[in-house]
Amino acid sequence: MDCPYCKKEMAQGAILNDHHIRWYPKEVTFIPLTPEEEGAVRLNDAGGWLDCARAESWYCADCRIVITPVPEIESSMDKWKKKWDSFTQRVGEESEKRQIAREEEKQEREKEKKRKKDPWEV
Repeated sequence: MDCPYCKKEMAQGAILNDHHIRWYPKEVTFIPLTPEEEGAVRLNDAGGWLDCARAESWYCADCRIVITPVPEIESSMDKWKKKWDSFTQRVGEESEKRQIAREEEKQEREKEKKRKKDPWEV
């Protein structure tokens, strides 16, 4: 990537942290409990206990500037919603299968009942 200021080649690297990496607006002076509500922008998608968080970045030594593209990150609520929707869909499909099986069993019992009935009985 070329530096937008001096047009020289930038060095590729990463900003590392032990958890999420966020950019905050100037007004925010402390790390809030709900960062997204305070206007924070997440710069990485993963990171945690076993691996460090990485935000891919480029550095220009001449201009002393770091550029970090903001990736498309799926929010935790979106991930949970997808999981929930998938779960409810599977439950619905299984419920439908059970309903069909019950109907087939009911029809089978009625057929069996008719077979056992005395043909001369009125």
